[in-house]
Amino acid sequence: MSDKKKYLLFLGLIIVIDLILWFSLSFHSSYYNKVELSGNNLIVNKTEYSYMDTVVSVGLDKMNIKEVSVTITHLTDDIKEKFEGDEPISLNAAIVGNENQFIIYVSNMGREECIIPLSHEIIHLNQFNKGKLQVILPDKIMWDGIVLTTETIKTIPYGQRSWEEEAFKFENHLGKLIEDELYEAD
Repeated sequence: MSDKKKYLLFLGLIIVIDLILWFSLSFHSSYYNKVELSGNNLIVNKTEYSYMDTVVSVGLDKMNIKEVSVTITHLTDDIKEKFEGDEPISLNAAIVGNENQFIIYVSNMGREECIIPLSHEIIHLNQFNKGKLQVILPDKIMWDGIVLTTETIKTIPYGQRSWEEEAFKFENHLGKLIEDELYEAD
């Protein structure tokens, strides 16, 4: 084999190794790092997505929320309809609850894909937990001291509802905090 062929073969091998390293370092592991859960909250996961309770637990800790009970369960069509109403939105998660007991409904999402939608719901959980957002009756809520009927809420586009604006505003920040803990280097 000539020196030129050996050099080209060596150069090709280096390029392949570089590409393998680049791909392996540019994507997250398909699994989270081992995270020690605080035990500050009770989280029951009724789905086959075992990673979602880890995301919720870490998110609650990042928000310094303690002594709440959260059940994670499947987002069914009837629940989806209640949240979507007449306005078509792409709903991957939803939450109902009060001061310290909550149900988070989730669709089928992967490990990385679930972090932002769950962060969004944790922001809502915080709003409920602090009393900023309250369900008063089946047809009324209170946001920041202002009572709104279901009919009034329907007139406000989904993304312009104050509690949604706040959740959208902070979901990426919380998601980044969760992601940093779940994927930080050992």
